[in-house]
Amino acid sequence: MMSTGMMATDAAPSVVCIQAILSTATYCPILSAHETQHASDSACPDDEGSNMHYIMNMMNSDSMCCTNSATITQVGSSMACCPCGALCTGAPPLTQNWYTNNAGQVVLTTGTIPSSISATVAGDLAGRQAARVTSIKELRRPLSGQPNPQDSRPRRRPTVIQSYTAELATRARMSRRVPIEPQRVDAPLTQSATFLVLSVTDGPDTIRTIRSTLAGIDSLAKNVAIRDLSASFACTVGIGSDVWDRVTGLPRPTELHPFPVVRGATHTAVSTPGDLLFHIRSERRDLCFEFERQLLDLLGDAVAVVDETTGFRYFDVRDLLGFVDGTANPVGPAVPASILVAEEDASAAGGSYIVVQKYVHDLKAWRALPAEQQEAIIGRTKLDNIELDDAESGQQSHKTLATIEDENGDEHDILRDNMPFGSPASGEFGTYFIGYSRRLWVIERMLQRMFIGDPPGLHDRLLNFSKPLTGTTFFAPSASLLASLDSD
Repeated sequence: MMSTGMMATDAAPSVVCIQAILSTATYCPILSAHETQHASDSACPDDEGSNMHYIMNMMNSDSMCCTNSATITQVGSSMACCPCGALCTGAPPLTQNWYTNNAGQVVLTTGTIPSSISATVAGDLAGRQAARVTSIKELRRPLSGQPNPQDSRPRRRPTVIQSYTAELATRARMSRRVPIEPQRVDAPLTQSATFLVLSVTDGPDTIRTIRSTLAGIDSLAKNVAIRDLSASFACTVGIGSDVWDRVTGLPRPTELHPFPVVRGATHTAVSTPGDLLFHIRSERRDLCFEFERQLLDLLGDAVAVVDETTGFRYFDVRDLLGFVDGTANPVGPAVPASILVAEEDASAAGGSYIVVQKYVHDLKAWRALPAEQQEAIIGRTKLDNIELDDAESGQQSHKTLATIEDENGDEHDILRDNMPFGSPASGEFGTYFIGYSRRLWVIERMLQRMFIGDPPGLHDRLLNFSKPLTGTTFFAPSASLLASLDSD
């Protein structure tokens, strides 16, 4: 039995879950990255090995148990477990609600889930672990009907988590249509990743083949991910500026254009070709490999490989220079607010700009520097990742130059999913930079500050040891848009 601080009610929560983003990742980014490290899972029933997690809402002390593949969301005074990526809203009528009724049948309804049903909302159609939406009172006891011998263990109180930004939630409440489903650009960092950049070839059936493949990308992902639902498999698709019109036939995202060359006095950010990007990631390298194999089989002669880079997680999320990478990434509700286009560009809503660069490092020269000098260049301590104070003037650290503020002094974040890559035998050591952003200008200004300098002439000293071999810009449209490409 859970702690006495929990609220209990005989009525099922009025919050229900709209059909989730079509993804087969077992773990939600926010839940797996933060909540499961602090939640007292022993307070939850085992649910036949679904690894339920105890979550407390700090606003009103309500508590619930959600499966690994769910998040908890509050609307008004009600709480519910929603499938990974699902949008929770308390404003009926809702569209396409999947649940399991009391007879064990999976049901599709165009209205709200009946309040009399202890519903299991099926977050996607590939058999991913479902999130149990039931009364808090019901969740206080193990599903087996037996007491949990570990209920008395102490619990830590985790922070509040949200499924989406207020902007997207408001849009869903105002519309009776199925909400725009973003791709899984916020998928968690994994042990392995493949960055596949392709160019579109000329041929009579090229565009038809590409459109058909992109429209079915979710089905392809499910076909691979079903082999190990715990491997957090995900694939994000980006479309380049040169082929956007031909591939989509839709209005261009406002800021989408080819990657601009950034030429400083000493270093240059090069611009290289690329029409399609597939950011493939998983805890298992073999799943990335299998997805890429099936993907290229489907695309056939419609594409040519420009670059393929296989990345790996290095120790505690460090780069090959020895520093923790991605510390400045947004977390929690700030993630979608930083990376998903919203009402400022309605036709591109739910999408995200992507910039990729493949950097190679001169490790021999870098390792010749004293640790204190390396730390001054990066702007953080090497061992414990403590942020160092910004210089008041003159030479700035990498950390400072990569921090972007607008004219009002507001800071704008991007999401980095960088991965180390390389081969000691061939002497190659590098970092594959991939940045997701709601606003392309944020990443472009960051590169200008790094390569040209701020003030000009004082470039990022990290570039003395890291050289970009590629530079390409893409736009990751919403999953809804991708799925519609084969509708003509």
